[in-house]
Amino acid sequence: CRIWLVDAMKPFRPVLQNPETSTAELESLIESSSEQVNALDNLRDALKTQRTAELESRQAARTALEKSLETERRPLLNTLAGLGT
Repeated sequence: CRIWLVDAMKPFRPVLQNPETSTAELESLIESSSEQVNALDNLRDALKTQRTAELESRQAARTALEKSLETERRPLLNTLAGLGT
């Protein structure tokens, strides 16, 4: 996490190290950064929701296939193999 923070600070280092940077510029930079973090957080949440829905869909398909095998195909396979039902 510390490495990520160091990398995240690189674009801002010149502005932060410049003693002539005004308070308004710093406030603008902080606000912009905060908006970017919020946007990334929202994107992460959306991707997480999408991934969860995809996993639930896959699980539902898997469950339906298992049920199909048990209720429809297994008796047919047993009959064809001469094992009865």
